[in-house]
Amino acid sequence: MLIKHSREAVVNNRVVKVKVTTAALEQDIFVRRDVCQYKEWCKARVYTMKSPIHQEPTQHISLPYLERNEVPPTAPREVEEVAAVVPPVNDNADDTASSTPSDEGAVAAESNVTEEASTRVCIDLSLIEPLIMLSPSNRATATKLLNMETNDAYNLRYDESPNEVQHGSLKLLRPELWLNDEVINGFSMNYLAPKLRNGFIFKTHFMSQLLNTGTSTRERPTYTYSNVKHWSRRIECGLFKLDNLYIPINHQNVHWLTMRVNFKAREISLWDSAGMNYTNTQYIKAALQYLGDEYMRADDEIKGDELDVVKWMKTWTTADLSFECPQQDNDYDCGVFHLLNLCLLVEGEAITEDAYSQASINAKDARKTIAYILWRTSSNRSSRRQA
Repeated sequence: MLIKHSREAVVNNRVVKVKVTTAALEQDIFVRRDVCQYKEWCKARVYTMKSPIHQEPTQHISLPYLERNEVPPTAPREVEEVAAVVPPVNDNADDTASSTPSDEGAVAAESNVTEEASTRVCIDLSLIEPLIMLSPSNRATATKLLNMETNDAYNLRYDESPNEVQHGSLKLLRPELWLNDEVINGFSMNYLAPKLRNGFIFKTHFMSQLLNTGTSTRERPTYTYSNVKHWSRRIECGLFKLDNLYIPINHQNVHWLTMRVNFKAREISLWDSAGMNYTNTQYIKAALQYLGDEYMRADDEIKGDELDVVKWMKTWTTADLSFECPQQDNDYDCGVFHLLNLCLLVEGEAITEDAYSQASINAKDARKTIAYILWRTSSNRSSRRQA
């Protein structure tokens, strides 16, 4: 079991070199007691990342393992409510047709992205549908969906899927809001999962259950395999016959991370749009231990000649590749970055620093496109009642 990279990390406001070794993995390094690494926004309580899975406490809770002076966050910028009904969707319309943004600011931002892209090698952005500008009519549909008053009539349902997206959750795709489990699961399960070729995406509460961090994801992490021992039964072909397993990670209700388990290469990789952080190791370690526990229960047909679980686990490599992925420059777009990273991985593309950027997310209005994709793939959009 190897950690491939050593990088700088910020500890107590000082930049230090962090080298993670096998010995370090064998220690209980789940959470440092003295500092939270996710910049200044961890000092603010996150009220918007709520769902039936991860519930943010409404009262202050003392965290003995992670001392933080929490203060209420500044109110997010409110989007003016539009008292309008979502117009009928034209199914023949070009969902991803390029169009000029309606405001000059977006045009300027997109121009900057184009100039920046001309000086470097970027992947084909057509592989990331949320970064393709919507047609004017579809953009208007997304805008009205996000700006209208919350109405249960606009809850999104999907055929043969329990992953509904409530209208209130969908509206978290307005500017400067954190995305919750319903949006992450809804997009992953209903849009990305059908694209997978011999892959599987776990829901957002897998890691919090594996580490038994509670509904707030802030309890002291304790590896608890029994909480998730039946999860692999959901994989029709079986866990070890997958090419890739994707795991979204909710870190303490303040941040989203992306993890991939590559069974062919026997590699566990993690991407963090806030940079490489020491507590990411807890998730890598937990994922590897989970694979070991699953391997112990696997049939001999799966194990073949590799009957020793410990030796089998040592054939795996782990890597925190956060320094190679696009980085956010605000405290609320981590969910968008996670979804874009998943889009790349599902398409079989590598996540690189230049794959996309915060500027392209802003210029292309990726949040509205994600909202429209969720609407477009829902099974009940044609029968939507008027507000």
